[in-house]
Amino acid sequence: MTVTYDEKRLGGNNIQLVVGAPSQRRVGLDEDVVLWLDSGWWVTLRNEFARAPDVAYRVLGSAADALSAITSDPRGADASILGSAVIEAAGPSHWP
Repeated sequence: MTVTYDEKRLGGNNIQLVVGAPSQRRVGLDEDVVLWLDSGWWVTLRNEFARAPDVAYRVLGSAADALSAITSDPRGADASILGSAVIEAAGPSHWP
């Protein structure tokens, strides 16, 4: 996921998240999930997103509807499509 503000990248290219299907549950997952999508899919944070979870949550909250829509569509839930999807997200103007 790449997030921009005023046409500049926030956090370089290490803003990463993991989006997983309901069938991809693992022990301890609930502790790591920052967002459950309406589609039943889950989102966890990596790298710079994980170091600033409150900022990441604001960004993800703005993209939750789009992420839910793509993951609830069987064609969109395909990993190759999800990985290449462009989703608009809004976030704070400051990256810690």
